[in-house]
Amino acid sequence: MGFRVTVLNALIPDSHNGCGMDFDHPILLVKLQERWIVDVGFGDACRLPLRLDERGEQMGVGVGYRISTDEDGRWRFWERLENGEWEFYYAFTLRPCLLSDFGEACRYYETNPRSSFTQKRICSRATPDGHLSLTEGRLIRVRDGRKEETPLAGEAGFALALREHFDIALDETIPNQE
Repeated sequence: MGFRVTVLNALIPDSHNGCGMDFDHPILLVKLQERWIVDVGFGDACRLPLRLDERGEQMGVGVGYRISTDEDGRWRFWERLENGEWEFYYAFTLRPCLLSDFGEACRYYETNPRSSFTQKRICSRATPDGHLSLTEGRLIRVRDGRKEETPLAGEAGFALALREHFDIALDETIPNQE
């Protein structure tokens, strides 16, 4: 399509306020007349491209984002919360990488018992005004930057929400994989 796209490595913060494993999350740098960051795969992060060189707030789908640099020369991606505070999402550099560089982290998330993705079920999708996420015990709906959580009534509530909001019907004949 004529876009010049470079895969970049985003470092996700860990529980100790540092950054987690290398090659944890891919983002894209798209070069047109301006440089753009594109990332549609990080939870509820921005689904719209953001100007890399814009230091002010940029609007996504009902939510504000910004990109800054830190003292180490890394770029930092932020989201404005409902209360007006900024939440740090990840850091990145402009050093190109390959999608294959993310293989080890992908295997970890898919197979390691300590990975949050092997410890719980999650399903997410974008909506015109935000997104929906279904996880153990709750349905999370974000509309125009406002988050609503609805508790679910056990397995029946989970299956109903999965069917109603994601058009997925569980086949009850499939044995539990635990």
